[in-house]
Amino acid sequence: MLKFKKLLKEDEFKLTNPSNKDDMSVLTEEDFDNLSPEIQKVWEGYDMTMAYEIISWPEEEDSEDYEEDRGWEIEEPQNFKSLEELCKQVGYDATWLEWSSSHLTGDEWISSESEEDYQTGEHKTYNLFIKRADGEKLNKEEMEYIHGELGLHGRANYVG
Repeated sequence: MLKFKKLLKEDEFKLTNPSNKDDMSVLTEEDFDNLSPEIQKVWEGYDMTMAYEIISWPEEEDSEDYEEDRGWEIEEPQNFKSLEELCKQVGYDATWLEWSSSHLTGDEWISSESEEDYQTGEHKTYNLFIKRADGEKLNKEEMEYIHGELGLHGRANYVG
């Protein structure tokens, strides 16, 4: 990230500087496209992975036993140049509900609404993991942007 910031011109720095709350610090597709080719090469973007969990209950009504199956829907990180591009890609994959915590620090993931397969009775839930490719935690503006774009429930209470 330091190398990226050093290359940015003063007016371009506003795009990624979370300390300047009056300016947008989330890089959109248009913002990215307007950066110089040198800066575009340095920006690493965002990585996304997605896990799933399937819960199924036996047919006996009074049984409390259930089976779980967990794994990766997308195990290898997919890279996106902007959060706008990432949110467009995953926006229709599931009905995204909420962050994994009510006090956001930049390390949380997003859970989906459970989808029921009416033929099998299985319930499938997804967990979406969004990380900055440069290893930095997501900042408040980035998390608020994701929160709004995916229509998550509750407030994005960022505590850093």
